[in-house]
Amino acid sequence: MENELKEGKKVTEYDGLVKLSEIRSKREFYKGDSFTTISSSGPNAAIIHYHPQENSSATIDSSKLYLCDSGAQYL
Repeated sequence: MENELKEGKKVTEYDGLVKLSEIRSKREFYKGDSFTTISSSGPNAAIIHYHPQENSSATIDSSKLYLCDSGAQYL
């Protein structure tokens, strides 16, 4: 994601959530996410338990704070 942002590509908060889940799902012994991932940029990062929606999430702005809080379960 960082490289995509540096190249000027649009990456949304939802894209961040999906990418993280995608990476984790390929790891050995992965069983699923522990809780709903918080992926938020700019002012959304101040919203407690914020969860981006696919069709309405903000674009991540590399000049603003990006907050990602997530967890996963493994055997």
